[in-house]
Amino acid sequence: MLTNQVRLLLVPLILCVLSGCFGPEANKEIDSVGSTAENPPITEGSESTHKSAEAGGSANREPKAETAGEQESEPAELATNFTMQTLGGDELSLEALRGRYVLVNFWATWCIPCRKEMPYLQQISDKYDGQLVVLGVNMREKAERVQPFIDEMGLTIPILLNPPNELLLEHNVRGLPISYIVDPEGAIVYRKIGEILPEEFDPWLHEHLEQS
Repeated sequence: MLTNQVRLLLVPLILCVLSGCFGPEANKEIDSVGSTAENPPITEGSESTHKSAEAGGSANREPKAETAGEQESEPAELATNFTMQTLGGDELSLEALRGRYVLVNFWATWCIPCRKEMPYLQQISDKYDGQLVVLGVNMREKAERVQPFIDEMGLTIPILLNPPNELLLEHNVRGLPISYIVDPEGAIVYRKIGEILPEEFDPWLHEHLEQS
């Protein structure tokens, strides 16, 4: 009796195996969550990965870094010309100094950092005479106040008075000191907000004036 029951259980099982109940179709539910036999997963080094790379696919391609030689250089900013009266009563324009480097320095007698950097500005003006002109643009103080300061500091650099509003707005002069440098071709090549420090500025001078 027991033997007959076992036979009855085995017959459907054998028929199911023969008909493919446990073949590839039985795994469709699992494949729908991941990959199927028709869409195998792409793994590193697989044939599908190589085909994708050969076809120019970008999914597995890292972006190419630009080198310095490939980057386009930005056009130089040309300095706006100005004409101002000097402390001595003459007129001086930026254009008249073309062919030399010009350091334009906005300052005032009441500005402590301005007072600290003035001896250094005089020093580099003397050292690079003929290559560099330092212009001290005073922030609209009266000549009677400026002259004693110049005498006290022993300055010989040109001192300009009463800068126009357009120049102050262009260089965003809100605090002091502020400086910029114009190269011999008239382009702005250096900007500095705050006191010019020898340890920061000397290397720039060495590179552009001593090795040029």
